[in-house]
Amino acid sequence: TQKDSVIVTQDGSKPTLSVAAPAVLTCATTSVNLSATSNGTITWTGFAAGQNPVSVSAPGKYYVTATAANGCTQKDSVTVTQDITKPTLSVTAPAVLTCATTSVNLSATSNGTITWTGFAAGQNPVIVSAAGKYYVTATAANGCTQKDSVTVTQDITKPTLTITQPPVLTCLNTAVNLSAT
Repeated sequence: TQKDSVIVTQDGSKPTLSVAAPAVLTCATTSVNLSATSNGTITWTGFAAGQNPVSVSAPGKYYVTATAANGCTQKDSVTVTQDITKPTLSVTAPAVLTCATTSVNLSATSNGTITWTGFAAGQNPVIVSAAGKYYVTATAANGCTQKDSVTVTQDITKPTLTITQPPVLTCLNTAVNLSAT
């Protein structure tokens, strides 16, 4: 007889896999990159193998698999969060423009930056002297906005005035009453 032997080895080592925490989706940041590092081939679920980073625009849990040359895999996931909270915005009703009140303040309060259309961002209150509709936008740090408007009214109705014609001054009639309503 002749005998021989063979040694069967096993390479069950899994690939390394590290996933970077993504940015938060906001009104200003509408897509984020998902990125992973590995000594194997990276595959994000729903994307082509090897495509890394990948861009996503919806919040949720995203899964990634790393595949080593030996066929072993390592899986991980990352959660994309979203902050699309709009800022608060409250507009104060302005005074009425009249012949005596020729300008009024437009004022708003917000937990964001206030911008009145036609004025610099952050300028609040603003002074206007014409009747009309004025628009204001509040912008939060996350880029989300809230809009509102206020109408400035004007009352410049002139009063009625009627003068009664006085009698004629004469040598006998040396004084007359002047009357108006």
